[in-house]
Amino acid sequence: MASVALDAAAPSRHHLRHWEQVCVYLDSQPFRAVRFPFPTEPLMSSRLLRRMQRFKLVRHNHTDCTYRLSPRWRAILKRLWDGVPDETVPDDDTPRDEVPFIVDANADTIYVSLLAPDVEDDEELDKLRLLPVHLNDLCQHLKEKAQEEDKAVPTPWSLFGCELMMYKAGVGTKGNGKGVSWSYLFRNDYVMLLLRKAPLGRLIGSVRLSAKLLWQFGPQVALDGVRQMIREMWSDAQAFYALTFRLSQLHLAVDVANFAPSPADLDRVLTHSKVKAVHVPSFDDEGADFPSVGSLEEYLDDVPDDWDGLPLDFFLDQDEIADLADADDDDEEEEEDLGDEQHADDEGATVYLYGKRASGFTFSPGSPLSAAWYNKELEERTSGKVWMREIHQAGGWQLHMPLFRVELRFMRPIMREMQNTLGKEAGAWLDDPWQAIQHYHDFWAYGVGLPPEHDL
Repeated sequence: MASVALDAAAPSRHHLRHWEQVCVYLDSQPFRAVRFPFPTEPLMSSRLLRRMQRFKLVRHNHTDCTYRLSPRWRAILKRLWDGVPDETVPDDDTPRDEVPFIVDANADTIYVSLLAPDVEDDEELDKLRLLPVHLNDLCQHLKEKAQEEDKAVPTPWSLFGCELMMYKAGVGTKGNGKGVSWSYLFRNDYVMLLLRKAPLGRLIGSVRLSAKLLWQFGPQVALDGVRQMIREMWSDAQAFYALTFRLSQLHLAVDVANFAPSPADLDRVLTHSKVKAVHVPSFDDEGADFPSVGSLEEYLDDVPDDWDGLPLDFFLDQDEIADLADADDDDEEEEEDLGDEQHADDEGATVYLYGKRASGFTFSPGSPLSAAWYNKELEERTSGKVWMREIHQAGGWQLHMPLFRVELRFMRPIMREMQNTLGKEAGAWLDDPWQAIQHYHDFWAYGVGLPPEHDL
């Protein structure tokens, strides 16, 4: 008896191009599965999935009523493509191995420290080291209001039309000795701002410029906007101009299309990490999410020591806070499943798997200079943060293309090391955020090296 696939009418190349988009979408989902109601991008239906099932691209799971993608879908799709007569289509519209190309590049996160003047035996200058009295009084009032209402409250300040919110509590230094005691916590979708009433050393404030702010407005405009907002908060020209804005941490990112590294590719990577190891969670299922212990997610959410100990709700949106209770049970189950994991050293290379596929790699996580490669499209889809998609598409990325991010993180110790290498005067730009964003090539060269021709 002939198989069902042989009885089915062969799909056209027009159909196969759409099937490829559906397969790529399924390949990025937990368990590589989809169920009704089906997504509209790419468009799919029960009829379409049943037709794909005839050619063994998907199978129907009666237990949970899902359609699951075949692990061999690429080979099946290629075989179908090769067996279908050519149509009148442009040559560049046929499936083929694509050359990797850079879709976009930018600063992804910037931390800036606000420094008060140096200590001097000058009564007038000493006053400038404190938070301005009027600002401190207003912040204290807003903080008390937030505590009374048990929620964040709006402030008179905004950034690019987005209202700055005051959170209900400051935070003290954690027991591990890390962190700083902050008096006031502010945030909106673009920025997070921490302030002290009096400086610790010279540190009186810290600002985090978010990826959304930097990608949508650009680093120069973003920094200018933050400076203007702080100037309005200080509302005292002498006190404001006594502040020093110093770069504290810089994350640089490049998104590369048609680039999907595997764990085997680590053998081709030259790293100066003391230990080079592979972290492979012991998942039997194809659909495992980012592991919750020592995960890539934790690396991406890591913050400087100055920010260590801040309350969790300060970093989360309201929808994420509401989901925490539902996630507790899942976290407990995942921790049981991860009991046999073997973690690499802090300064090694770590691989994270999404099912049977690599979702990301980290190099020297937690060190002053660290790096990560990770599946950017998958990270955006699982986090729900898809606002970057328009930026990717403007750079030539299409839905069917793999998209990996290459990210470098520079902290103050590595910046001091760079200054020692360049010389204090030549490396002065490492302190100034506005100058530093003009030197991306220097950061990348220091982080990953230069092409061979530079050694000639």
